[in-house]
Amino acid sequence: MCKFDEVFFIDNAHRNSSSASSSHFEIDLPHPVFLDDTNGVAIKSLTCTNTVKTVNQQVNDALFFRLGFLDRLVILNPQQYDASNASNLITDLQAKVNALFPVTPNIHNAAGVWTRSDASSSTDTWAPVSGNPYQYTYHETTGRTATFTGFDVNDGSAVFTDTDGTTTHTYTYNIDTNRFESPMTSWDWIPPATFYWEGIYNPGSTPPSNLISVALSGTQLVIQPTQTHGLLRIFTDYQVRHTAGFNPIGQTIFGQAVVITKDNLRSANRVITNLTNETVPYQTSFHFNRPLEYHPIKSLFLATDIPLSSHSSGGPANLLKHISIKPNVGIVYRDDVETHAVDIKGQNAITKLTFKLCDIHGNVIDLEGKLLSFGLVIKS
Repeated sequence: MCKFDEVFFIDNAHRNSSSASSSHFEIDLPHPVFLDDTNGVAIKSLTCTNTVKTVNQQVNDALFFRLGFLDRLVILNPQQYDASNASNLITDLQAKVNALFPVTPNIHNAAGVWTRSDASSSTDTWAPVSGNPYQYTYHETTGRTATFTGFDVNDGSAVFTDTDGTTTHTYTYNIDTNRFESPMTSWDWIPPATFYWEGIYNPGSTPPSNLISVALSGTQLVIQPTQTHGLLRIFTDYQVRHTAGFNPIGQTIFGQAVVITKDNLRSANRVITNLTNETVPYQTSFHFNRPLEYHPIKSLFLATDIPLSSHSSGGPANLLKHISIKPNVGIVYRDDVETHAVDIKGQNAITKLTFKLCDIHGNVIDLEGKLLSFGLVIKS
């Protein structure tokens, strides 16, 4: 008896009620299909609506900023950008960095256990002083008061004085060691792990309107600190994955938890062409200056729940089809055939199949209810 290939023509309009969306859907097959590792699966005659934006939510919407010592995730608004509306991206990015790096001075989590760096590693618990957000008390052999006299997130600088009313010591923050150091004592102060500060506290001075400037110069995106002593880093994907101590991952942004992992950065670095690992921070004299890329996503993938012998370097497996995306093409057609071996031991009866249009990391690309259709070939 001859065996023939069986073809199912799949259209996302025929997805069942268990489907998540037009991009991630389940199809009820007209009859059971028996699959094992003697079968192959292929896709032919694929038609897909190109709804890929410049910035896509939870796909490529994250940038990784550091000002001074403070790491922050910047989550961009999803939108299609081009030369005519690039100013919208500038406005969005400026608003986000203003919110994440405020000028208003604030100390966080200074109340708590501070540790001396000497051989004793003794600790003292600092308690806030009512009416002064920059002053704390602790009890050594006598009561002492620590008062922050200035700090600046731009370069990670901070100073506090420590006094019992008779002797006063001045401690200066060392950004490289995460300690407050003083030549007047034999120990340094190590703050609580969650301690940090924002903004500029410099009594008597006029603060700037913002700490980071975002602008469009012709076709170039220009980002720089506004202060001459500002130290700004915009980390590439490689740096985020491999820089020790980098800590924007899993941060809460504007009250909403943002799920970011080093395997799935949701990076928008290709949008701003941030692909070169700079070894020194950006400053007013050396600023970020790169062209915008309005079509950063060049490839999509069609994945399934059938165990297959196909994998990606970015994480997802069971990939049926690689789909090249070209700018300004509304409908994508692919007639070439890619065949993949089924990775199932022993025959399994399949009555439903799930399909997902995704990027290299498995993030679903929103088709916004539009067309995805293809021929699914079961090879004997």
